[in-house]
Amino acid sequence: MSNLNPRYPSLGEMDRLTAAAKQLRSRTVRHIAARINSNLKLTKTSTGLFCAFAIAAGAFWAIMVISPPTTQARLESPLNPTQMERSAASDLQSFEQKHQRYIGVLDVLATP
Repeated sequence: MSNLNPRYPSLGEMDRLTAAAKQLRSRTVRHIAARINSNLKLTKTSTGLFCAFAIAAGAFWAIMVISPPTTQARLESPLNPTQMERSAASDLQSFEQKHQRYIGVLDVLATP
């Protein structure tokens, strides 16, 4: 039991470390912002264009969320089922004439 140092820092030490961390963070954020600002060198024109783009993009997505475009539920087909039915051959055999049920399997009848 020779090591009797506290495991956690005192409240005063915690306050000092927290203040140092906040100061370091603010200096780092200011430094990053200054570098970005010096690299971009935004003018009134480019700032205006950026704002116009941001407003247009916001308006576009707001409209898409509020009332999305609707689509048709069916495709236009060049085939007309009614016309196909009318033009089908009328002398075809019925299902019962051509097939019979035998244990769940359809077999073709042998016609003599």
